[in-house]
Amino acid sequence: MDVNSSIPLLEPVAYTIQTLMKTISFFVGGIFGLYVIMFLWGLYRYKKDREFFKRMKKDIENMNYSMVRLDKKIDGLKRAQADKKDSKKRK
Repeated sequence: MDVNSSIPLLEPVAYTIQTLMKTISFFVGGIFGLYVIMFLWGLYRYKKDREFFKRMKKDIENMNYSMVRLDKKIDGLKRAQADKKDSKKRK
């Protein structure tokens, strides 16, 4: 098969690929387009990270509240145990 005879068969495919590449080039716009895409990606990641850290902060606050409650219960039990020992010593 002659290479020159297959060129007319590839013209529609080449035209489609060329049109697609022009469209992509138009939207991306080289280095500036890459900068815009990276900027938008950074905003997206910032929003996701911010939501993650807000949830983490809320979880830590809930854990801190639970720890304070447990500390108070433990202190109450220690006082009750100490009072019990003192009452035995007095007898």
